[in-house]
Amino acid sequence: MDTVDIIDTHDPLIQGEYMLTTVDNPYDPFKDYESWLAFDEQNNYNTNGLLARMAVTSNELTDEENELAINHAVNDILNLFPGLYRIARK
Repeated sequence: MDTVDIIDTHDPLIQGEYMLTTVDNPYDPFKDYESWLAFDEQNNYNTNGLLARMAVTSNELTDEENELAINHAVNDILNLFPGLYRIARK
């Protein structure tokens, strides 16, 4: 699992290839999602919920627009919580 600090929102190759995680979560969200999620929730991070609140998505937007909104939200989270979150790439 590779990590990066900021997502290039213009790179179409990142779609579906990354997940937001915390720096202390020992589980790979791609290989062991259930353990990753349990750790995340037990430590009260609720990363999925945070991302859902930060990303301005809609059924009225295209898939590409929603993906861009999620990418922007991920970058916002990385900037708001430096040292806490990171990107896990597949």
